[in-house]
Amino acid sequence: MRLPELRRSTSFRFAVMLTAAFVVAYMVAGVIAFRAVSTDLDQRVIQSVELMAERFEDTFAQDGRAGLIAAVEARTRIADPEDEFLWLGNSSGERMAGQQLAGVQILSTGDVAGTQLQAEADERYRITVRDFDYLRLVTGQSYEESDAIANTVLVAFGGATVLLVLLASLAAALLAWRNQQRLDRI
Repeated sequence: MRLPELRRSTSFRFAVMLTAAFVVAYMVAGVIAFRAVSTDLDQRVIQSVELMAERFEDTFAQDGRAGLIAAVEARTRIADPEDEFLWLGNSSGERMAGQQLAGVQILSTGDVAGTQLQAEADERYRITVRDFDYLRLVTGQSYEESDAIANTVLVAFGGATVLLVLLASLAAALLAWRNQQRLDRI
């Protein structure tokens, strides 16, 4: 049987519709799973930066202003400036410890773009701001790692989808061809 005749067969059309339904269901499940993974990764960044800020609050409660300054400086020395940042200053905006945030005024907790933190514009950061005893503590962490993981998952899902479509199409053609062969014998 030739390909044009195969495409007109009921078996082939049924196999194609079944493949399409399966691919659509697979895509819907994939989108739901990707959103769940992406949301979980974002929540982990938020929890991480909140935990960092809480640890500094605990340090301030136990060791006071001098202990907080020392803790921020110690963490700044070991922190990768592309992944996280710390800034501790007084209420007038003068830096006391941490990294430089020249010309940046951060007023509240939330997500900021990289340009606001003198980083690459396409980078996102989660920041927390804590005010206590005439001090302002700004802690932040990049979404870079979670975005990289999400992109890896997306690429893997895309590759699996292409493979699924190819295998399902091949199976549909084979099924239709075999069914048409049986009908031709009858």
